[in-house]
Amino acid sequence: MRRATSVVCLAAALAAQGLEARGQAQPEARDLSGVVVALAARESAALVKAFNERNLKDVAALFTPDADFAFLQGSSIERLEFALIRGREEIVRNFETFFSVFPDSRLNYTVLYARLIEPDVLISDSKFEISGLPRDAGPIRGRAVTIRVLESGVWKIAVERNVSRTPVAK
Repeated sequence: MRRATSVVCLAAALAAQGLEARGQAQPEARDLSGVVVALAARESAALVKAFNERNLKDVAALFTPDADFAFLQGSSIERLEFALIRGREEIVRNFETFFSVFPDSRLNYTVLYARLIEPDVLISDSKFEISGLPRDAGPIRGRAVTIRVLESGVWKIAVERNVSRTPVAK
């Protein structure tokens, strides 16, 4: 039985190659990378706007209810700190705390790469900078991977992971 299954799989693979060779296979998908990067940049701009305006209601609207946000940061390998924040409400509380501690902070975000994993799942790689911090706290520069899901026609952040370098503590 195992041999028969192997033969069937091999035959299917060869048939598919034959169709490709004769030009009868499905056409390849068009390269939509520019469109997808633009989509991710638009969605990231909404986060930047909400952050820079200290609009917690808009920040909350950008995340799924069960989202998680994790970061690894430090001035060196020996001084790395990790945090995982789970759930939209907790994420918003952390933004609120950050805004109260660093009221002049400003976020800048640049999407470097993005692709659709599924029609309703968008992943992007970005670089970011948080400026406007006291000299001993910033600027904070880093990279982020963000996964967004399409919910009722709206892209929401389900997962964000970022790694950043902070200034050396003096």
